[in-house]
Amino acid sequence: MAGEYSRELGIKVFAAHCRQVNLGFRQGGSPGFGLRRQLIDENGNAKGLLKRGERKYLQTDRVILLPGPSQEVELVRNIFRQFVVEHKSRAEIARELNEKGLVNHCGRPWTSSTIRGLLKNENYVGNNVYNRKTSWLRQKQTDNPSNLWIRAAGVFEGIIEPSLFARAQGTRWNRRHLFVSDREMLAGLNSLLQEKGRLSCKLIDEANDIPNHSTYFERFGSLRNAYELIDYRPPEAIFNDTDGGTTTTSKMAVEIIAKLEGAGGSAVFDEATDTVTINSNLTISIYVARCRCDAGRGLLWSVRRRANFRGGWIIALRIDQTGRNVIDYLLIPATNFSKSRMEFSERNQARLNACRFENVDALVNSIWSQ
Repeated sequence: MAGEYSRELGIKVFAAHCRQVNLGFRQGGSPGFGLRRQLIDENGNAKGLLKRGERKYLQTDRVILLPGPSQEVELVRNIFRQFVVEHKSRAEIARELNEKGLVNHCGRPWTSSTIRGLLKNENYVGNNVYNRKTSWLRQKQTDNPSNLWIRAAGVFEGIIEPSLFARAQGTRWNRRHLFVSDREMLAGLNSLLQEKGRLSCKLIDEANDIPNHSTYFERFGSLRNAYELIDYRPPEAIFNDTDGGTTTTSKMAVEIIAKLEGAGGSAVFDEATDTVTINSNLTISIYVARCRCDAGRGLLWSVRRRANFRGGWIIALRIDQTGRNVIDYLLIPATNFSKSRMEFSERNQARLNACRFENVDALVNSIWSQ
């Protein structure tokens, strides 16, 4: 009983942390070089800056991030410019900083790894990111895949332009892929097809001489569009989210509209984009999350971002393994959908419980309160 109580308590604490992240409050320790932690009370009034190692002492207090001293902010911007514009390596940047006698936020010399950590820190563009790592009791800390991260975009004051940050991410993985033309990307994709006889996200990501699948998604709108340009037709099962899900989303929209109108509201369904606009000001995109089994991770439900994605919220219908029945409904802020897809797993019940509803009535009541 004690073990079960501890497990349930952990789920509740994690769900509470996720809600705080989406509200824009910092969860975690040191924010990184050039940033500071600001302590605020329950009314949003500033109470002072937290130094390294300090923590809040009242449950009602919250922590947000602010830009640090101007010289630190300018140094962070200069590091990004050197990496992206001047094409300097992380080791070169670290060596130059150390030669000037500058130290990082821990008071230690700069290294290639600390520069790498700085370049991928989304706090610099104002994003709040949580659940990047998992550490269960008496177990080794592990890195979570990015689709399990809890992300709230634009909740802090950014000190790096989003476009510069995006370029840094592309450069960080492969500088050459930033400037590859559409023709070169398709030629590389076709070469991989000739070599493997088929294409998939995993095969594309494992190839060393072409961009990853998300780059194709961003450039061509979807992998299907890229496949069509090289005359490749994959098995229909790969794209059954769009074929089999159309009727399901339409039925869902009709049910939501009926319940909202019964409660005195108004709603309109757009079949072209699978979105419901409520009271002319709240737009919700409806998705179908189909089930698949992963040998190492169990049952997974994936939601792939559409090229014409729009809306402030997302409803994802979790479908069972037969592909015929709806298990439950997930209500997700659009700010969490910054990648090409999201994944939900039975192993991460806390993430599911934070956004799941067992029936349409509970879902509509939550939507009505937004």
